[in-house]
Amino acid sequence: MNSTKHILVVLVFLLLCAPLVAAQESQPTSISRDPLSRELTIIVQQHQLRFAAPASTEFANKHRIPVEQVKPERERGYYLRPQVFNQPEEKSLNWARNPEMMRQARSQRPEQ
Repeated sequence: MNSTKHILVVLVFLLLCAPLVAAQESQPTSISRDPLSRELTIIVQQHQLRFAAPASTEFANKHRIPVEQVKPERERGYYLRPQVFNQPEEKSLNWARNPEMMRQARSQRPEQ
């Protein structure tokens, strides 16, 4: 198995099988790949997962997803989901982009 196929198998396992393995406390019993249909099959106990591999690396190269983007200066220090990082809601990107609108929305909220 070349490195690209190996990476694909590992990613699929992590994304699709890891929750099953954690729940079942077992390891995959079978991993196979059909070279004609480019289908990968992973069997974990009684569960069988199948998916089609990407059509080509050429497609992936033409449609790259940026891993990381540089934030505009005014958005630095703000988060998409500040609660995940134990930050107040004022650290949300919505507050950086529209502070007046967010103040109005907060003032119209019922008291908790």
